[in-house]
Amino acid sequence: MRRRADGRWEGRLALVVDGRMVRRSCYGRTRAEVLQRLRLTAQTLRSGLAAPESSQTLGHYLQEWLHGQRSSLRPATVSLYEMVIRRHLQPEMGSVRLDRLTVAQVQGMLRRLSENGLAPRSVGHVRAVLRSALNEAVRQELVPRNVASLARPPRPPQRVIEPFTPEECSLILGCAPRFDLLAVLAIAVGMGLRQGEILGLRWQDIDLERRTLKVQRALQRVYGRSQLVDPKTSRSRRTLPMPSLVHSALLQQRSDQDAARELAGPLWEEEIPGLIFTTALGRPRCGTAVTHTFHRLLAEAGVRQRTFHTLRHSAATLMLAGGVDLKTVSTMLGHSQIGLTADTYASVLPGLQREAAARMDAILATPGTPADSSTTGVKTGVNETAATSKALKWERI
Repeated sequence: MRRRADGRWEGRLALVVDGRMVRRSCYGRTRAEVLQRLRLTAQTLRSGLAAPESSQTLGHYLQEWLHGQRSSLRPATVSLYEMVIRRHLQPEMGSVRLDRLTVAQVQGMLRRLSENGLAPRSVGHVRAVLRSALNEAVRQELVPRNVASLARPPRPPQRVIEPFTPEECSLILGCAPRFDLLAVLAIAVGMGLRQGEILGLRWQDIDLERRTLKVQRALQRVYGRSQLVDPKTSRSRRTLPMPSLVHSALLQQRSDQDAARELAGPLWEEEIPGLIFTTALGRPRCGTAVTHTFHRLLAEAGVRQRTFHTLRHSAATLMLAGGVDLKTVSTMLGHSQIGLTADTYASVLPGLQREAAARMDAILATPGTPADSSTTGVKTGVNETAATSKALKWERI
Protein backbone atom coordinates (compact mmCIF):
# COMPACT_ATOMS: atom_id res chain seq x y z
CA MET A 1 0.00 0.00 0.00
CA ARG A 2 1.15 3.55 -0.64
CA ARG A 3 -0.06 7.11 -0.42
CA ARG A 4 -0.31 8.81 -3.78
CA ALA A 5 0.67 12.35 -4.66
CA ASP A 6 -2.99 13.39 -4.79
CA GLY A 7 -3.41 12.39 -1.13
CA ARG A 8 -5.37 9.20 -1.75
CA TRP A 9 -4.26 5.71 -0.75
CA GLU A 10 -3.61 2.93 -3.25
CA GLY A 11 -3.48 -0.77 -2.53
CA ARG A 12 -2.42 -3.54 -4.92
CA LEU A 13 -3.37 -7.20 -4.75
CA ALA A 14 -1.81 -10.18 -6.54
CA LEU A 15 -3.57 -13.52 -6.16
CA VAL A 16 -3.37 -16.87 -7.95
CA VAL A 17 -6.87 -17.92 -9.08
CA ASP A 18 -7.42 -21.11 -11.09
CA GLY A 19 -3.72 -21.34 -11.87
CA ARG A 20 -3.33 -17.79 -13.13
CA MET A 21 -2.12 -14.59 -11.53
CA VAL A 22 -4.81 -11.96 -11.00
CA ARG A 23 -3.88 -8.39 -10.05
CA ARG A 24 -6.20 -5.72 -8.73
CA SER A 25 -5.78 -2.16 -7.50
CA CYS A 26 -8.01 -0.37 -4.99
CA TYR A 27 -8.15 3.30 -4.03
CA GLY A 28 -9.55 5.25 -1.13
CA ARG A 29 -9.26 8.31 1.08
CA THR A 30 -7.81 6.37 4.03
CA ARG A 31 -5.53 3.40 4.50
CA ALA A 32 -8.26 1.50 6.37
CA GLU A 33 -10.72 2.05 3.54
CA VAL A 34 -8.33 0.65 0.96
CA LEU A 35 -7.43 -2.31 3.18
CA GLN A 36 -11.11 -3.17 3.54
CA ARG A 37 -11.58 -3.04 -0.22
CA LEU A 38 -8.55 -5.26 -0.78
CA ARG A 39 -9.92 -7.86 1.62
CA LEU A 40 -13.33 -7.79 -0.08
CA THR A 41 -11.69 -8.15 -3.50
CA ALA A 42 -9.59 -11.10 -2.34
CA GLN A 43 -12.64 -12.79 -0.84
CA THR A 44 -14.61 -12.26 -4.06
CA LEU A 45 -11.82 -13.69 -6.21
CA ARG A 46 -11.45 -16.77 -4.01
CA SER A 47 -15.19 -17.42 -4.20
CA GLY A 48 -14.93 -17.66 -7.98
CA LEU A 49 -16.81 -14.44 -8.71
CA ALA A 50 -15.48 -11.71 -10.93
CA ALA A 51 -14.35 -8.80 -8.78
CA PRO A 52 -15.28 -5.43 -10.21
CA GLU A 53 -12.38 -3.27 -11.24
CA SER A 54 -12.11 -0.18 -9.07
CA SER A 55 -11.15 1.77 -12.19
CA GLN A 56 -14.29 0.88 -14.14
CA THR A 57 -16.28 3.71 -15.63
CA LEU A 58 -19.73 4.72 -14.50
CA GLY A 59 -21.15 3.69 -17.87
CA HIS A 60 -19.74 0.17 -17.57
CA TYR A 61 -20.97 -0.14 -14.00
CA LEU A 62 -24.49 1.02 -14.91
CA GLN A 63 -24.76 -1.66 -17.60
CA GLU A 64 -23.62 -4.36 -15.18
CA TRP A 65 -25.95 -3.07 -12.48
CA LEU A 66 -28.98 -3.01 -14.78
CA HIS A 67 -28.22 -6.54 -15.99
CA GLY A 68 -28.28 -7.73 -12.38
CA GLN A 69 -31.58 -5.95 -11.70
CA ARG A 70 -33.57 -7.46 -14.57
CA SER A 71 -34.91 -10.37 -12.57
CA SER A 72 -36.32 -8.17 -9.80
CA LEU A 73 -37.79 -5.30 -11.84
CA ARG A 74 -40.92 -5.09 -13.95
CA PRO A 75 -40.19 -5.14 -17.72
CA ALA A 76 -41.49 -1.60 -18.17
CA THR A 77 -39.18 -0.42 -15.36
CA VAL A 78 -36.17 -2.08 -17.01
CA SER A 79 -37.10 -0.38 -20.28
CA LEU A 80 -37.35 2.99 -18.52
CA TYR A 81 -33.98 2.54 -16.79
CA GLU A 82 -32.36 1.56 -20.09
CA MET A 83 -33.71 4.71 -21.71
CA VAL A 84 -32.48 6.94 -18.88
CA ILE A 85 -29.01 5.39 -18.97
CA ARG A 86 -28.77 5.52 -22.78
CA ARG A 87 -30.12 9.05 -23.27
CA HIS A 88 -28.80 10.88 -20.23
CA LEU A 89 -26.38 9.14 -17.87
CA GLN A 90 -24.15 7.55 -20.51
CA PRO A 91 -23.65 10.69 -22.65
CA GLU A 92 -23.22 12.96 -19.64
CA MET A 93 -20.99 10.90 -17.33
CA GLY A 94 -20.46 7.46 -18.83
CA SER A 95 -16.70 7.96 -19.17
CA VAL A 96 -16.18 9.13 -15.56
CA ARG A 97 -14.48 6.61 -13.31
CA LEU A 98 -16.91 5.21 -10.78
CA ASP A 99 -14.61 5.80 -7.80
CA ARG A 100 -13.95 9.40 -8.86
CA LEU A 101 -17.55 10.50 -9.30
CA THR A 102 -18.32 13.61 -7.24
CA VAL A 103 -21.39 15.46 -6.02
CA ALA A 104 -20.40 18.46 -8.14
CA GLN A 105 -20.36 16.33 -11.30
CA VAL A 106 -23.82 14.95 -10.60
CA GLN A 107 -25.13 18.42 -9.74
CA GLY A 108 -23.66 19.79 -12.95
CA MET A 109 -25.33 17.05 -14.99
CA LEU A 110 -28.72 17.78 -13.42
CA ARG A 111 -28.28 21.48 -14.14
CA ARG A 112 -27.34 20.86 -17.79
CA LEU A 113 -30.33 18.57 -18.32
CA SER A 114 -32.62 21.30 -16.93
CA GLU A 115 -31.01 23.97 -19.10
CA ASN A 116 -31.48 21.75 -22.17
CA GLY A 117 -35.22 21.69 -21.57
CA LEU A 118 -35.75 18.40 -19.75
CA ALA A 119 -38.76 18.66 -17.44
CA PRO A 120 -37.98 18.85 -13.69
CA ARG A 121 -39.83 15.60 -13.04
CA SER A 122 -37.76 13.84 -15.72
CA VAL A 123 -34.55 15.27 -14.27
CA GLY A 124 -35.64 13.81 -10.95
CA HIS A 125 -36.09 10.41 -12.62
CA VAL A 126 -32.52 10.56 -13.96
CA ARG A 127 -31.20 11.28 -10.46
CA ALA A 128 -33.36 8.51 -9.00
CA VAL A 129 -31.94 5.89 -11.38
CA LEU A 130 -28.37 6.97 -10.63
CA ARG A 131 -29.06 7.02 -6.89
CA SER A 132 -30.49 3.50 -7.01
CA ALA A 133 -27.46 2.23 -8.92
CA LEU A 134 -24.99 3.90 -6.57
CA ASN A 135 -26.76 2.47 -3.53
CA GLU A 136 -25.70 -0.95 -4.78
CA ALA A 137 -22.17 0.34 -5.40
CA VAL A 138 -22.00 1.53 -1.79
CA ARG A 139 -23.29 -1.83 -0.58
CA GLN A 140 -20.55 -3.58 -2.55
CA GLU A 141 -18.04 -1.07 -1.15
CA LEU A 142 -17.04 0.09 -4.62
CA VAL A 143 -17.60 3.71 -3.53
CA PRO A 144 -17.61 5.15 -0.02
CA ARG A 145 -20.81 7.21 -0.40
CA ASN A 146 -23.73 7.83 -2.73
CA VAL A 147 -23.01 11.17 -4.38
CA ALA A 148 -26.37 11.15 -6.21
CA SER A 149 -28.17 11.26 -2.86
CA LEU A 150 -26.26 14.41 -1.95
CA ALA A 151 -27.03 16.21 -5.22
CA ARG A 152 -30.18 18.33 -5.29
CA PRO A 153 -32.52 17.93 -8.26
CA PRO A 154 -34.69 20.85 -9.44
CA ARG A 155 -37.93 21.11 -7.56
CA PRO A 156 -40.79 20.04 -9.86
CA PRO A 157 -43.84 22.30 -9.90
CA GLN A 158 -46.90 20.96 -8.17
CA ARG A 159 -49.11 19.15 -10.64
CA VAL A 160 -52.80 19.28 -9.87
CA ILE A 161 -55.68 17.51 -11.52
CA GLU A 162 -59.39 18.18 -11.51
CA PRO A 163 -61.45 15.00 -11.19
CA PHE A 164 -64.43 14.52 -13.45
CA THR A 165 -67.69 15.57 -11.85
CA PRO A 166 -70.61 13.11 -11.64
CA GLU A 167 -72.24 14.90 -14.57
CA GLU A 168 -69.07 14.59 -16.65
CA CYS A 169 -68.79 10.90 -15.76
CA SER A 170 -72.34 10.39 -17.02
CA LEU A 171 -71.50 12.12 -20.30
CA ILE A 172 -68.35 9.99 -20.70
CA LEU A 173 -70.16 6.71 -20.04
CA GLY A 174 -72.97 7.75 -22.35
CA CYS A 175 -70.54 8.15 -25.26
CA ALA A 176 -68.43 5.10 -24.36
CA PRO A 177 -70.36 2.45 -26.39
CA ARG A 178 -69.73 4.34 -29.66
CA PHE A 179 -65.98 4.11 -29.00
CA ASP A 180 -66.00 0.48 -27.77
CA LEU A 181 -64.89 1.64 -24.31
CA LEU A 182 -67.96 1.07 -22.14
CA ALA A 183 -66.58 -1.74 -19.95
CA VAL A 184 -63.10 -0.17 -19.78
CA LEU A 185 -64.43 3.19 -18.59
CA ALA A 186 -67.06 1.65 -16.30
CA ILE A 187 -64.32 -0.22 -14.42
CA ALA A 188 -62.07 2.86 -14.35
CA VAL A 189 -64.64 5.29 -12.97
CA GLY A 190 -66.68 2.73 -11.01
CA MET A 191 -63.82 0.89 -9.28
CA GLY A 192 -60.71 3.06 -9.70
CA LEU A 193 -58.45 0.48 -11.38
CA ARG A 194 -55.32 1.59 -13.21
CA GLN A 195 -55.38 1.33 -16.99
CA GLY A 196 -52.85 -1.52 -17.07
CA GLU A 197 -54.86 -3.43 -14.47
CA ILE A 198 -58.04 -3.04 -16.54
CA LEU A 199 -56.47 -4.15 -19.82
CA GLY A 200 -54.80 -7.08 -18.04
CA LEU A 201 -58.06 -8.54 -16.74
CA ARG A 202 -58.94 -12.08 -17.87
CA TRP A 203 -62.29 -13.79 -17.77
CA GLN A 204 -60.97 -16.14 -15.10
CA ASP A 205 -60.54 -13.06 -12.86
CA ILE A 206 -64.26 -12.28 -13.07
CA ASP A 207 -67.07 -13.97 -11.16
CA LEU A 208 -70.24 -12.66 -12.77
CA GLU A 209 -72.49 -14.65 -10.44
CA ARG A 210 -70.91 -13.37 -7.23
CA ARG A 211 -70.16 -10.02 -8.88
CA THR A 212 -66.49 -9.93 -7.86
CA LEU A 213 -63.37 -8.93 -9.75
CA LYS A 214 -59.79 -10.02 -8.98
CA VAL A 215 -56.82 -7.84 -9.86
CA GLN A 216 -54.00 -10.33 -10.46
CA ARG A 217 -51.88 -8.88 -13.26
CA ALA A 218 -51.36 -5.71 -15.29
CA LEU A 219 -50.84 -5.45 -19.04
CA GLN A 220 -47.67 -3.73 -20.19
CA ARG A 221 -46.26 -3.19 -23.66
CA VAL A 222 -42.46 -3.52 -23.67
CA TYR A 223 -40.30 -3.50 -26.81
CA GLY A 224 -43.44 -3.67 -28.95
CA ARG A 225 -44.85 -6.76 -27.23
CA SER A 226 -47.73 -6.99 -24.75
CA GLN A 227 -47.22 -9.05 -21.61
CA LEU A 228 -48.85 -9.58 -18.22
CA VAL A 229 -46.76 -8.48 -15.23
CA ASP A 230 -47.24 -8.34 -11.48
CA PRO A 231 -49.28 -5.37 -10.24
CA LYS A 232 -47.59 -2.18 -9.09
CA THR A 233 -47.48 -3.11 -5.39
CA SER A 234 -48.14 -6.20 -3.28
CA ARG A 235 -51.44 -4.68 -2.13
CA SER A 236 -52.47 -4.16 -5.72
CA ARG A 237 -53.54 -7.82 -5.76
CA ARG A 238 -57.09 -7.51 -4.53
CA THR A 239 -60.59 -8.90 -4.88
CA LEU A 240 -63.28 -6.25 -5.27
CA PRO A 241 -67.10 -6.24 -5.48
CA MET A 242 -68.48 -5.00 -8.79
CA PRO A 243 -71.04 -2.19 -8.99
CA SER A 244 -74.09 -2.97 -11.12
CA LEU A 245 -72.77 -0.62 -13.81
CA VAL A 246 -69.58 -2.69 -14.17
CA HIS A 247 -71.46 -5.99 -14.04
CA SER A 248 -73.79 -4.96 -16.88
CA ALA A 249 -70.90 -3.60 -18.95
CA LEU A 250 -68.94 -6.86 -18.60
CA LEU A 251 -71.94 -8.93 -19.68
CA GLN A 252 -72.16 -6.77 -22.80
CA GLN A 253 -68.38 -7.05 -23.32
CA ARG A 254 -68.56 -10.85 -23.25
CA SER A 255 -71.35 -10.84 -25.81
CA ASP A 256 -69.45 -8.40 -28.06
CA GLN A 257 -66.25 -10.44 -27.82
CA ASP A 258 -68.05 -13.67 -28.72
CA ALA A 259 -69.49 -11.96 -31.78
CA ALA A 260 -66.07 -10.62 -32.79
CA ARG A 261 -64.51 -14.07 -32.40
CA GLU A 262 -67.14 -15.66 -34.62
CA LEU A 263 -66.76 -12.92 -37.24
CA ALA A 264 -62.93 -13.20 -37.30
CA GLY A 265 -63.01 -16.97 -37.66
CA PRO A 266 -59.52 -18.40 -38.34
CA LEU A 267 -57.99 -14.90 -38.10
CA TRP A 268 -58.79 -14.76 -34.38
CA GLU A 269 -55.50 -15.02 -32.49
CA GLU A 270 -55.26 -14.69 -28.72
CA GLU A 271 -51.72 -13.60 -27.95
CA ILE A 272 -52.62 -13.80 -24.25
CA PRO A 273 -55.43 -16.34 -23.68
CA GLY A 274 -58.56 -15.22 -21.87
CA LEU A 275 -58.13 -11.44 -22.00
CA ILE A 276 -61.38 -9.53 -21.60
CA PHE A 277 -60.33 -6.55 -23.68
CA THR A 278 -59.06 -7.50 -27.12
CA THR A 279 -59.00 -6.12 -30.65
CA ALA A 280 -61.31 -7.36 -33.40
CA LEU A 281 -58.77 -10.14 -34.05
CA GLY A 282 -58.23 -11.21 -30.43
CA ARG A 283 -54.97 -9.40 -29.71
CA PRO A 284 -54.43 -7.34 -26.51
CA ARG A 285 -55.64 -3.75 -26.65
CA CYS A 286 -52.85 -1.20 -26.64
CA GLY A 287 -52.94 1.26 -23.75
CA THR A 288 -51.73 4.14 -25.92
CA ALA A 289 -54.48 3.48 -28.45
CA VAL A 290 -57.07 3.33 -25.66
CA THR A 291 -55.83 6.70 -24.36
CA HIS A 292 -56.06 8.31 -27.81
CA THR A 293 -59.60 6.96 -28.25
CA PHE A 294 -60.50 8.29 -24.79
CA HIS A 295 -59.40 11.79 -25.78
CA ARG A 296 -61.56 11.63 -28.93
CA LEU A 297 -64.46 10.55 -26.72
CA LEU A 298 -63.95 13.54 -24.41
CA ALA A 299 -64.02 15.89 -27.40
CA GLU A 300 -67.28 14.41 -28.68
CA ALA A 301 -68.85 14.45 -25.20
CA GLY A 302 -67.91 18.11 -24.72
CA VAL A 303 -65.85 17.33 -21.61
CA ARG A 304 -62.61 19.22 -20.95
CA GLN A 305 -59.54 17.17 -21.80
CA ARG A 306 -57.87 15.35 -18.91
CA THR A 307 -55.76 12.22 -18.62
CA PHE A 308 -57.12 8.68 -18.52
CA HIS A 309 -55.65 8.41 -15.01
CA THR A 310 -58.07 11.16 -13.94
CA LEU A 311 -60.81 8.52 -14.00
CA ARG A 312 -59.05 6.73 -11.14
CA HIS A 313 -58.93 9.93 -9.10
CA SER A 314 -62.57 10.59 -9.94
CA ALA A 315 -63.57 7.17 -8.62
CA ALA A 316 -61.74 7.81 -5.35
CA THR A 317 -63.20 11.27 -4.79
CA LEU A 318 -66.71 10.10 -5.60
CA MET A 319 -66.35 7.26 -3.09
CA LEU A 320 -65.05 9.63 -0.40
CA ALA A 321 -67.78 12.19 -1.09
CA GLY A 322 -70.31 9.37 -0.89
CA GLY A 323 -69.23 8.54 2.65
CA VAL A 324 -66.91 5.57 2.00
CA ASP A 325 -64.21 5.44 4.69
CA LEU A 326 -60.58 6.13 3.83
CA LYS A 327 -59.38 2.58 4.58
CA THR A 328 -61.91 1.06 2.17
CA VAL A 329 -61.00 3.56 -0.55
CA SER A 330 -57.31 2.75 -0.05
CA THR A 331 -58.05 -0.97 -0.42
CA MET A 332 -60.15 -0.41 -3.53
CA LEU A 333 -57.35 1.59 -5.15
CA GLY A 334 -54.66 -0.92 -4.17
CA HIS A 335 -52.49 1.70 -2.47
CA SER A 336 -49.51 0.33 -0.54
CA GLN A 337 -50.34 2.46 2.53
CA ILE A 338 -53.41 4.29 3.74
CA GLY A 339 -51.21 7.38 4.22
CA LEU A 340 -50.73 7.54 0.45
CA THR A 341 -54.48 7.74 0.01
CA ALA A 342 -54.81 10.39 2.70
CA ASP A 343 -52.05 12.52 1.17
CA THR A 344 -53.44 12.22 -2.35
CA TYR A 345 -56.97 13.19 -1.40
CA ALA A 346 -56.19 15.52 1.50
CA SER A 347 -58.26 18.33 -0.02
CA VAL A 348 -61.53 16.42 0.21
CA LEU A 349 -61.04 15.37 3.84
CA PRO A 350 -61.99 18.72 5.50
CA GLY A 351 -65.48 18.52 3.96
CA LEU A 352 -65.86 14.93 5.14
CA GLN A 353 -64.61 15.87 8.61
CA ARG A 354 -67.22 18.64 8.84
CA GLU A 355 -69.86 16.10 7.92
CA ALA A 356 -68.57 13.72 10.62
CA ALA A 357 -68.69 16.52 13.20
CA ALA A 358 -72.26 17.33 12.19
CA ARG A 359 -73.24 13.68 12.58
CA MET A 360 -71.69 13.54 16.06
CA ASP A 361 -73.58 16.69 17.08
CA ALA A 362 -76.80 15.06 15.91
CA ILE A 363 -76.05 11.86 17.83
CA LEU A 364 -74.96 13.57 21.05
CA ALA A 365 -77.55 16.38 21.07
CA THR A 366 -79.27 16.79 24.46
CA PRO A 367 -82.83 15.34 24.34
CA GLY A 368 -85.39 18.10 24.02
CA THR A 369 -82.83 20.69 22.97
CA PRO A 370 -83.68 22.37 19.66
CA ALA A 371 -81.19 21.26 17.04
CA ASP A 372 -79.18 24.08 15.52
CA SER A 373 -78.96 23.93 11.76
CA SER A 374 -75.20 24.51 11.90
CA THR A 375 -74.65 21.42 14.07
CA THR A 376 -77.34 18.99 13.00
CA GLY A 377 -77.56 19.71 9.33
CA VAL A 378 -76.27 16.31 8.33
CA LYS A 379 -78.10 16.35 5.06
CA THR A 380 -76.80 19.83 4.34
CA GLY A 381 -73.26 18.67 5.14
CA VAL A 382 -73.57 15.74 2.74
CA ASN A 383 -74.83 17.97 -0.02
CA GLU A 384 -72.09 20.49 0.69
CA THR A 385 -69.43 17.79 0.49
CA ALA A 386 -70.81 16.35 -2.73
CA ALA A 387 -71.01 19.81 -4.29
CA THR A 388 -67.55 20.78 -3.11
CA SER A 389 -66.05 17.57 -4.53
CA LYS A 390 -66.99 18.69 -8.03
CA ALA A 391 -64.64 21.65 -7.92
CA LEU A 392 -61.76 20.34 -5.84
CA LYS A 393 -58.27 19.79 -7.21
CA TRP A 394 -55.77 17.27 -5.90
CA GLU A 395 -52.07 16.89 -6.38
CA ARG A 396 -51.29 13.80 -8.48
CA ILE A 397 -48.79 11.32 -7.06
